[in-house]
Amino acid sequence: MLEKQKGLIVLEDFFKEAYQYTYKNQEDLLLQPFAEYEGVGATSLVWIYDGNDRYLLKKVNENEYTWLGELLSNKIAKFLHRPCATYRLATLEGQKVILSKDFLKEKETLILGVQIVQEVLNHYPYAKDNKIFSDEKFLELYAVPKNILGFDATLKNKYLHNNLNNLEQMWSILSLYCDLKKIPSDLIPSLMDSLTQTFLFDVYTFQADRHIQNWGFIQEKKGEQILLKPNILFDQAASFGLYNKDLDKRIKDVYDRLHIYQKFQTEKAKENFINILYKDRLLLTPSEDAIINAKSRKRQNNLQVFSYFLEVSSSEMRQKVEEEIEALEQHGMTNFLKEIMEENEITIDPNVVQYLETTFSYHLFYLKEKVKKYQRSR
Repeated sequence: MLEKQKGLIVLEDFFKEAYQYTYKNQEDLLLQPFAEYEGVGATSLVWIYDGNDRYLLKKVNENEYTWLGELLSNKIAKFLHRPCATYRLATLEGQKVILSKDFLKEKETLILGVQIVQEVLNHYPYAKDNKIFSDEKFLELYAVPKNILGFDATLKNKYLHNNLNNLEQMWSILSLYCDLKKIPSDLIPSLMDSLTQTFLFDVYTFQADRHIQNWGFIQEKKGEQILLKPNILFDQAASFGLYNKDLDKRIKDVYDRLHIYQKFQTEKAKENFINILYKDRLLLTPSEDAIINAKSRKRQNNLQVFSYFLEVSSSEMRQKVEEEIEALEQHGMTNFLKEIMEENEITIDPNVVQYLETTFSYHLFYLKEKVKKYQRSR
């Protein structure tokens, strides 16, 4: 029912029409049979049933553009044929909220990356004796940075998970997980391919929040056997820098450095512009080489990480990446935003529109520059 709603969804009107319920407040809403909590306390979320499906309702802080990050990423994911959760824009009490359709079917569960890593670590021979960080084989297998060894126990585990959030290590971790769960190993290539496509999607969309709890595989139980299905994209609010609470300052900083670069055309000015353009760094990366300093979580900028990916990729993969970049360039940010405004019957601040058009254009130019440079060097 919600999926068939046109334009901006006013939830009070929907509740009235679908359930003859007059909305009072969130506490009262949760007493209704078509709503339920997920989680507890300040971070709790609300699921809404519409008669056919259920939708996760997430509030958006006033003056923030995280809702646009979700809708824009969703639009680009569909354009690139990436499996992605469905998002709708709505209002409740006059404030924008995001509705995310539940993508899990009956007998399916979402297994997050952090669960896979922790399951493998829990079964590592030295884990029970708390000697996991003193085992040279473990440190070598998972390329654990030496400076992590000086952290206290809590920080060690935290930054170990952060360090393992990359394609190179996840292949071996996923292999061990499948072995533990007796999951067919021939599924691993398709699972890793979906995670690789997630990484590339993050590159295209400036995604800054793909931590190890923000991606996962769909697990399905068929009789006694457990199967894993490829990753589906969800929770893209931290894309294109739109999650910044002071977006006006972010936009000003980008334009200030861009104007200096356009005026002087020096390598230093270009470097400064690139640094502000890629101020938000990728969390899911090709390898642990992206992490410069584990404790401060300092990472290489996105162009450097993308370059490393191209270096270790096949010519077929590089060709596919180039085709996707060209497709995004031809479609253009203007059309993506126009579609969002028309479908939701809303307007977007012209300053935000111009910022997205400008940054996306330069971004795709730099990505394509990297692809062509690498191909020439071969």
